Amino acid sequence: MSKNLDVFAHRGGSQTAVENTMAAFEEARIIGATGVELDIQFSKDGIPVVFHDDTLYRMTGKRMAVNALTVQQLLALKQGGCLTRRFVGDRITTFKEVQEWAIQYAYPLNVELKKETLLQESALRALVREMVLPRGSHISTFSEEIVHIVHDERPDIDLALLVVKDTDWSTLHTLPIRYVHAHRKYYKDDLLNQAADASLGVRLYHITGDETYLARPHRAIIGYITDYPEKVGQRIL
Repeated sequence: MSKNLDVFAHRGGSQTAVENTMAAFEEARIIGATGVELDIQFSKDGIPVVFHDDTLYRMTGKRMAVNALTVQQLLALKQGGCLTRRFVGDRITTFKEVQEWAIQYAYPLNVELKKETLLQESALRALVREMVLPRGSHISTFSEEIVHIVHDERPDIDLALLVVKDTDWSTLHTLPIRYVHAHRKYYKDDLLNQAADASLGVRLYHITGDETYLARPHRAIIGYITDYPEKVGQRIL
């Protein structure tokens, strides 16, 4: 893949493995993604687990919040498709497991802290203080409050803000962030120029590999977050 653009596999190699599992992360590494994107929620007892939704239903069939169960209860669940998880379901992964794996391979992580982690702020601050990330890693979030918490605890960790429709790009330079993560629909010169002028690198997500700008993107673009890292990697060589 390009030495100038990074390609983070969204929730790991989620096209061929269950999202946000060790199998998905290893698949992403094997096919050549330059890093993996993953999501953090907290168990009831404050242990960070790798899980996207705030509820368990989509992945496990349980109509409960992730933070309503202890980590041991969460690890006992099988997850995946509604037809397959009964037989071959992958268990939920703790962040500690992923962190150790990433350090072993010196493999970059894009750690998205979900807004729900603010409900357990002491656990959030403890996670950030103790976090060890391989070179090239960063923390991302939709929450400006989380941005400030992470920066207060660990100003050495690079931060990315996930922007939304109401985000004022002209004020992004006032935040302690290094990157902007934006949906591909925000590939607009006026927005990207503001990011570049503020020395903020932009990664686009929901990239399919069919976008016309992949090989020669705007100067602000530093990488992509995608469900199709192999296809995207071939386009940016």
